[in-house]
Parts: sequence; C-alpha cells; structure tokens
Amino acid sequence: MDSIIAKLENLYRKTPSLPSSAREALVGIVPWLALIGGVILVWMAIIDLTSSPFVAILAGQVLAYLMLTAVLNLASGIFLLAAFSPLRKRSRRGWKLLFFVQMIFLLGALLSLNMGTIVFNLVFVAILLYPLFQMKPYYK
Repeated sequence: MDSIIAKLENLYRKTPSLPSSAREALVGIVPWLALIGGVILVWMAIIDLTSSPFVAILAGQVLAYLMLTAVLNLASGIFLLAAFSPLRKRSRRGWKLLFFVQMIFLLGALLSLNMGTIVFNLVFVAILLYPLFQMKPYYK
C-alpha cells in the first residue's frame, strides 16, 4: 500500500497547493466528516444486510452485487469510524485509513463491471484524493 501512496503522492505533488488556511480547515473538519460518514455507512450496510431475505426474489447476480456493496460499505464505515480518533490526534494512521476507504470505494466500482460506474468513480476518487494528499503533511 505504501508504494501506491508514494506513486500517487508524486502525482499529486504536481498539482497546485491549497492555501494553508484551507488545509488547516480540512484537517479540523475531516475527523467529524469521517465520524458522520462512518455512522451512515455502517447503518446503511446493516439495513442492506438485514433486508436481504426480503430481496431474495432478485436475480442471483443482482443480489450478489447488493450484498457485496453492503459488505464494502460496512468495511468503509468501520474504517471511517476507526479513523476518527487518529485523525483528531493528527496521526498518520488516520490518514492511511481515509486513503484505504478510497481504495475500497474504487474496488467496489471495479467489481461492478459497469464501465460508466468505473469511469465515474475513477474521476471521483481522483478528485477526493487531491485534498487528502494536501492534508497529508499535517499527519505524523
């Protein structure tokens, strides 16, 4: 994972930097966004996983994709919740958990096997990684 981070960091180093005040604001807000996002994702995943008997009438592939999405959402939510405390302490572990959530998001898109979803999510992750790499120096 560290080699992927290093390659992406070299790529994002070439982008314009955000003002330090904006980076400071992000570092202050992101832990709370992770907490809120984590709660929402875990809640959604639990609903999806517990409602599966009611959607069992769906075709096998559709149900399998819905279950996979729910599991990936649950994993992302747990990682976001786990990132809250390290992010507040400005620990590199919190930053890495946020990065890992982005990779899970990308994995979900790739597993969808839908070209539109893959392209959209690649662009979306590329945009989300910009502020993430802008904040990285604040985490030790």
